[in-house]
Amino acid sequence: MSGHKASIIATVAMGLIGVIVALYIHYDTPELDISGTVTEKQVEENGQKLSPTINIKELFITPVDTKIPSTFFAEITNTGSTAAQNFEILIDFGESTVEKCEFTPNSVVKVKDTEELSARILQISNLNEDTSLYLVCSTNLPYFKKLWVGGGNIGFEKSIDYDAYKEMRAGEKVSFYTGLWRFILVGFCALFFFKLVGILFD
Repeated sequence: MSGHKASIIATVAMGLIGVIVALYIHYDTPELDISGTVTEKQVEENGQKLSPTINIKELFITPVDTKIPSTFFAEITNTGSTAAQNFEILIDFGESTVEKCEFTPNSVVKVKDTEELSARILQISNLNEDTSLYLVCSTNLPYFKKLWVGGGNIGFEKSIDYDAYKEMRAGEKVSFYTGLWRFILVGFCALFFFKLVGILFD
């Protein structure tokens, strides 16, 4: 086999493997996102539109009720092209009562006064791109009603409720068909690779 033909086959093979890996990641990775409301707030700089992109990257709450307080944890991340400024985070705990909350970094967070004992409204002064804000609260019940992020210069509001959270967590469990899909995909990649090696070195 000529070197030119081998190079073409190798290029095609790498492209196919890349497509397979991309499909695997896309269809096999559970996503924590989140209905959004589109707004038109964007900043232009040198002809380019810049906008912060806020994602609820991680969300967890203690799965069962115990005698000790339950834990609510959320990671809010800015994956956009500019800093997110003067936006708000609402955590509505519904039937749960908040005992204590901590935020990291604390310097950008101001807790807004509210008469609701089961809610926290946070005013965030600045969250730079590729930066996360971590929220941890202890509650008397393993439950929250809604987590919402929006306002300021954010282009997309994000929110998730308890039912959506439970569905997301249930989707992370590997079913029989998901396991079968993984097995077939890995087997196909291995077979294709060894066939290719055999052709190239035949």
